[in-house]
Amino acid sequence: MKSEITFLITGLTRVQRDIYEVVKRAADAGEPCPTNLALSTQTDLSIETASRSLHALADVGLIEIDSSHPRYRVVTVLETGKTTRAAPPPPKKTGPAAFHRTPEGAALRLERALNKDR
Repeated sequence: MKSEITFLITGLTRVQRDIYEVVKRAADAGEPCPTNLALSTQTDLSIETASRSLHALADVGLIEIDSSHPRYRVVTVLETGKTTRAAPPPPKKTGPAAFHRTPEGAALRLERALNKDR
């Protein structure tokens, strides 16, 4: 299996190797999989090229991509068996803006609107 993966890696384009190295480093460090924007920034590629290259790696069998979560993906590097970790949830919003998005905040806005003319 190791020689098969080495053969696959040597057959990659420079762009695909760069993307592979970024994802492999993230998996080795137990970090979340980089976003397409992060991949493009780290490799000086367009977002579309970074995304296509990542999926090309999955197509040739070097990585597996789990995109079952709508906000992030988890990638397994088959050479090492290591996986990027799930991204942490976004921080909870606090303060007045967050309150107004709750049902209680909506009720308060409605009450204020109804009492505005009184």
